[in-house]
Amino acid sequence: MGDFLGFTFGGVHSSDLGITRVSGGDRYDEQLHPEIKDRTAEVPGVNGEYYFGSDFGPRSFDIEIAFDHLTEVQFRNLRKIFGTKHIQKLIFDERPYKYYMAKLESPVELSYICFDEPKKVRFSEKYNVGTIDTSAGAIEGGVLTELPDGVRMVDDGEGNRVREKVDPWVYEDGTERIYKGEGKMTFVCHFPFAKSNFKVLPKAGNEYYKGSEEWAISSGILSAEERQELKIDTYENGAIKVYNPGDVETGFRLYVPADAVGQSITLSYGGAQLVVGSIELKENSMGTTDAGVIIDTNTGLINGLIPSTMTITHIDVETGDVVETEETSVIHIDHNGNAYYTTSGNIYNKSVQAGYFFKLQPNRYEDTTEYSILQIESEGTGFQIFYDYLYF
Repeated sequence: MGDFLGFTFGGVHSSDLGITRVSGGDRYDEQLHPEIKDRTAEVPGVNGEYYFGSDFGPRSFDIEIAFDHLTEVQFRNLRKIFGTKHIQKLIFDERPYKYYMAKLESPVELSYICFDEPKKVRFSEKYNVGTIDTSAGAIEGGVLTELPDGVRMVDDGEGNRVREKVDPWVYEDGTERIYKGEGKMTFVCHFPFAKSNFKVLPKAGNEYYKGSEEWAISSGILSAEERQELKIDTYENGAIKVYNPGDVETGFRLYVPADAVGQSITLSYGGAQLVVGSIELKENSMGTTDAGVIIDTNTGLINGLIPSTMTITHIDVETGDVVETEETSVIHIDHNGNAYYTTSGNIYNKSVQAGYFFKLQPNRYEDTTEYSILQIESEGTGFQIFYDYLYF
């Protein structure tokens, strides 16, 4: 399925439900950013209003769908998947690097006609094309390959394997009820921004790699080699280079290790527009019983941490396989760069004696060599930083 035709909600792709995303006319409509809400106040006797700033409101997506072979089972799955009251991940095929946290704003509306048609299943599904089952002839040049619907590998009579077009459907005995029609669904995102699915551009073999040449530049996400060369997010010589390719400012979580807890710490930041923020923590104001703290500028809290045992997924560097390992540590990091930790219940906001909980400003994605500096004045070592990329 091509870009702009599919989406994933709650981990289920629209193609698995038998539906296709379509436009309402000859073009697609898209809001470039969420609705902007102004904070104002009226004062009697004063012309106009007082303006106190603006905020982004919730974001909504209207999706029109069509279907021409919706089975009874798929119809029920539509009810189950889109009938949830819970917030789920929403990912559009054309920009898989970001996801929204969304829920249905109103019931899905369908308009359809029913037919009785011969039972049929896709050729690729019945014969496992592209899997270890080679009965469908999914071997090309001695290499197992994934073939599109309507194509299979056959012997040309001279010992060569060649592609052959076939009917993408395999017909079976009997008939079944089929729905053909269209519909509409509206998603609402109460948090108006999308978060990045990963911090490093995917490589060949990763599920997001296919089609990345279409959106990689737009995402601003660096490759592992680029991040390593620039030493992004690496603590060195009292500073961390930070790179935010998102569309808006983003909060960060800074891990302060045990050897720095109890010391005076000063954070100072210079963003792309020379926006400067700072936090100064008093000496001997944080408990020594914790194994470190997290300074979280999203919540405005400084939380104590304790070691914990978690099962974390990693990628085997030799095989590329995702493996699970159980580890005991203060900070756990999975193969997507996500950080996990356990708080002790101790909060150390009283240690802040100057500054405020600032956020990281966006860098210009057109120039991937641009970054900002988070300066850390402390005698401690081993600081680690974690933050999301936020997109419209």
